[in-house]
Amino acid sequence: MCHRSNHHHVNGFNPPRLQTDKLPANARVDKEALQAERKEARRNRRRAKRLVTAYQVHVLQHGETVDKNIEVYSGVDASIKISANTKSPKADEDMEILFDYTGKIFDFFAKEFRRNSINGGQAGTGVPVIVKAHHRTSTNRHIANSFWDLRDRQILAGEGDEVRRSYARDLTVIAHEYTHGVIQHTQKGLGKRHQSGALNESLADIFACMIVQYYNWQNGEFPDTSAPVPAQDADWKVGAYIFKEDDIDYIEGMAVRSLREPGKKYNHSFLSNVLGGQPHHMDQYRTNYGPYINCGIPSHAFYLLADSFGGFSWEKAGQIWYNTLLANEDPFTDFKRWAKLTVKEAQKLFGNNDPAVELTKEAWKKVGIRT
Repeated sequence: MCHRSNHHHVNGFNPPRLQTDKLPANARVDKEALQAERKEARRNRRRAKRLVTAYQVHVLQHGETVDKNIEVYSGVDASIKISANTKSPKADEDMEILFDYTGKIFDFFAKEFRRNSINGGQAGTGVPVIVKAHHRTSTNRHIANSFWDLRDRQILAGEGDEVRRSYARDLTVIAHEYTHGVIQHTQKGLGKRHQSGALNESLADIFACMIVQYYNWQNGEFPDTSAPVPAQDADWKVGAYIFKEDDIDYIEGMAVRSLREPGKKYNHSFLSNVLGGQPHHMDQYRTNYGPYINCGIPSHAFYLLADSFGGFSWEKAGQIWYNTLLANEDPFTDFKRWAKLTVKEAQKLFGNNDPAVELTKEAWKKVGIRT
């Protein structure tokens, strides 16, 4: 559950229990809300430009990063820090894992998408990646969630609870939040509500899945003989590792979200109450629910496309989606406009007559969106 009372500018990993995607009956109220969100988006873009300083991010010709400029702090004591040149004696395993995970995520974007910093700056102009372990409420209570903080531009990882382990331990969770940072720093970004907000959450889940497949991360570990996992062999789950096996409601294979099977129901107190019935087709679109639910539709479209391509998800499908993010000029876009833009980007990447174009159209058609 998102603790919105303590985080007014966040993209949370777990959805809030009560969130509506329904347009208000009073059109004037909706217009004012839209204007306010656009004003906030402009303010964030101006602030992002001011943040671009001389931070060094060196990328070798073969794509390996030397200084990723990652800083991990403890939410309990801000003086406890890990960076490329610093490691506090009190830094614990959660912080070490976060530093490792964030570095691997950074490398994935640099090598496969030529993005040399979270804000997309060229070498020497990237902002630092700030990550906080043991994130707690203002009253020092534990939080079973993770966030991308839109205002302070940092990843916040909660400590979990009796059911969920530390969110720092799940690579899909940290990759999800990192991708929210990429989205915020890219072109116009994407909104937090309605279909634009669902696309925002969907992209975060999509890149989280690609990163896990890229490193063949399994149950908190990188196998010694790890090799990238093809799209057709991947499980396409997000947030599976946060659940403790000793929880009395634990069900093997459950996850917070699935791109392959959106809406798969589990007889679990958290998953059934919050995420049961996530749609995979526009016929199932849930007007009274927010982006964490309806993100299942574009996420499933991406899964279908990656599966139809075969090979690795980041080689074709991922390139189409990332280029669409770069090309999108409307932060309040909807599913249909986004889908049409993916087709255009497929044409640019592979040519008008390439099978990739028809496969992209077909993937969207299968979720009820015609391009």
